[in-house]
Amino acid sequence: MNKILMLIGILILTPVITYLQAGAIVEGSLEEHCSICLEILKDNSAVNPLHEMALCAHIFHAKCLIPWLKKESSCPLCRADLHEDFVAACEAGNAATVDNYLKAKFEVNITNADGYTPLETAAWKGKLDIIKKLLKIEDQKNYSPNWKKINRSCALQFAAQENHTLAVQLLLLMGADANERDEFNATPLMWATWHGNKKMIIALLEAGASINATDKDKWTAMMYAAYAGKIRAINLLLKHGASLQKRDSEGYTACQIARLIKRRRTEQFLQQRGAY
Repeated sequence: MNKILMLIGILILTPVITYLQAGAIVEGSLEEHCSICLEILKDNSAVNPLHEMALCAHIFHAKCLIPWLKKESSCPLCRADLHEDFVAACEAGNAATVDNYLKAKFEVNITNADGYTPLETAAWKGKLDIIKKLLKIEDQKNYSPNWKKINRSCALQFAAQENHTLAVQLLLLMGADANERDEFNATPLMWATWHGNKKMIIALLEAGASINATDKDKWTAMMYAAYAGKIRAINLLLKHGASLQKRDSEGYTACQIARLIKRRRTEQFLQQRGAY
């Protein structure tokens, strides 16, 4: 009986083994099909480029994206939201995927579930190439009128918060507001001084950043620099006319803030320049 079962098993497995040996099914080389047009996916970017989802990594033909978007707004396989995916691709710096979305005329002012736009996430991560794509910048002297239409929101703020100097310089060059405010009413200059980033501070000041502006707690850029102990930033602010007498909502000056948190060198530096 055991021998009969063994022979039956051989008869069943033989065509399967032959099929595998013929290369029809080999692990890692199984041909896949586009879930939209059902044609075989081939890596031929020049003729028929592929579109890879940033969130779920599913792949289909880029040429299928436009007609698909006319009736759907989600991944054809897992239903991941394409708008979320567009923002995620910008954050990840996935240039090819972003290009496909832009060619499909995706709205550049969409927001993800957290309320962030593609430009904000690209600025947050310092993705210069994506920022340029979103703004349709061909070079640094000529840019699309799309810049005036796009909702820049907190893009400059995010770039400054994350200390992305080149992204800040690019956004300023393209006309971003140097006095843009975030949810705490802080300006990019405050974050630049927090980081002690001389190049960013100079770029913002040259673009018209208000040196004595205050946030919701009446902190100035000078106070941010004092708290962070950024003496070079403090010196740069002083050269551009920053006030040492400003007081926050609790009545403290920059020098007193440095004293409270025991920034001795910063306190001494400020005192030597007439602060109290």
